[in-house]
Amino acid sequence: MPPTWSTPGVQSLQANSGAKLGSLYTSWNAATTTSGLVAYRVYLREGVVAPNVFGMTSSYFVAEVYATAADIYQSGPITKLTAGTTYSAVVRAVDDSHSEDSNVVALSKMVPAAVSSLTADDTNDAFPFVPHYTFVEDIGYRTVTSRFESGKEHRKAIWSTPLKRFTVKLDPLKKSDIATLWTFYQDHRGTLKTFLFDADINSAEVANEAIDAIGAGLTYSGTLVSPAIKRGTFRGLVGATQQITDDSSGGLTSTLLQSGTVTYESGAYQMVFAAAPGTSVSCFYQQQVRVRFEEDVLSRELFAYTLYSTGLGMVQVK
Repeated sequence: MPPTWSTPGVQSLQANSGAKLGSLYTSWNAATTTSGLVAYRVYLREGVVAPNVFGMTSSYFVAEVYATAADIYQSGPITKLTAGTTYSAVVRAVDDSHSEDSNVVALSKMVPAAVSSLTADDTNDAFPFVPHYTFVEDIGYRTVTSRFESGKEHRKAIWSTPLKRFTVKLDPLKKSDIATLWTFYQDHRGTLKTFLFDADINSAEVANEAIDAIGAGLTYSGTLVSPAIKRGTFRGLVGATQQITDDSSGGLTSTLLQSGTVTYESGAYQMVFAAAPGTSVSCFYQQQVRVRFEEDVLSRELFAYTLYSTGLGMVQVK
């Protein structure tokens, strides 16, 4: 007879950070069996559809472990998962006679990409006018295409994620706006220094990014899917009630927390609850994009003309 659970299946699926960035961390409650020996089989499938083929011969089988938690890699202890890809996990209990339980509880999580470290030429200054003026957003990929003698093409993606380009249109143009933008441009020395742009002013919230689906833990840490979080916009949801806020300095505050922090640049967070939440923990936040000016040589006249007629170009920096 297969092992039995008080609460079956996977209970937590989080993205690891730091040295383990690119892997997932999953945990579950203990199962019991009459023999006293229980192991757990971890299954992982790319996408939001849960694994549906089980056993050690399944292509979704990752590992069999005896602990109630595991780090999940693509294969072995050093190969990372694909950044920007969502994976779904199922955990099943098995006894010493290889009898496996049949739960299909699943959780999904996206693996975040590494965030480039800041240099002296990267600032956390915010572009001064958004959302007061409209802007155009373009996205671009970089692909190398080779054509064989037969006429067939071979295409190789150079970038796993696209780069964004923004054109801010200031029309009608005000003299005070010209002065403000001119000063901002000089402070950032053309294309040299980066700054932050509020690119999602119309759909700024990432709705219910799951931190934990069950709320059984006391400590949660991981990395949010989208880094470059706008200060003062992180909100934690415990169940259906907004309970956690950030103080614009990286601290998280709530009557439910003993402590909590969020790193705006990387999206790394840590929350220590005074008691197990007992319900789902999720969050939303407003995103920003790190950009630089597209032009490196501008006169004051050209600066004003560019803003008025075609807009001021900015490109994303990774």
